[in-house]
Amino acid sequence: MIRLLLVITSAIFIAACDGSDSGKPDPKISEVKEELKIAKQLWQDNGLIDYMFNFDEEINRACPSDGPIADEVPARTITVEDNEVVSVTNASTGDPMGIPSNEYFGTIDELFNYLEGELAKEPQVIAQSFSAQNELPKFDESLGYPQRFYLEFNDNNGCRSTEVIISRFR
Repeated sequence: MIRLLLVITSAIFIAACDGSDSGKPDPKISEVKEELKIAKQLWQDNGLIDYMFNFDEEINRACPSDGPIADEVPARTITVEDNEVVSVTNASTGDPMGIPSNEYFGTIDELFNYLEGELAKEPQVIAQSFSAQNELPKFDESLGYPQRFYLEFNDNNGCRSTEVIISRFR
């Protein structure tokens, strides 16, 4: 009985990290890098430095938790002026929130830099979302900014995943 329980527990752990514990990078990385390059150029060509957008995130969805799960952070409305984040508010209530120091948070330029850096680390999964892992990250067709992306690392260094959704860009 204990042996069966160990087998089931191991199977759940492997499945939680998409079954990829070999550390092999996602074969779509080259294609995503090319799309990212095109999207970033489109963004730069538009020259926007003042804008607002909603930012939503899901952290470590694919990774088993060893402890308490952090409270879910509500979607935030980000205001950028002169290419710097000047305010963050709760997207539902409008209440002010602190500016996070997460490496994947900031201006659209900072999001592009984050994505480039993470792709250089060769994630095991790069996709549009946790539930759409066969689809590439989504970039806005007219402005180029990232609309939705999911990154998962599950290798010898452990398991971590990040999903970011940018919406209501204005």
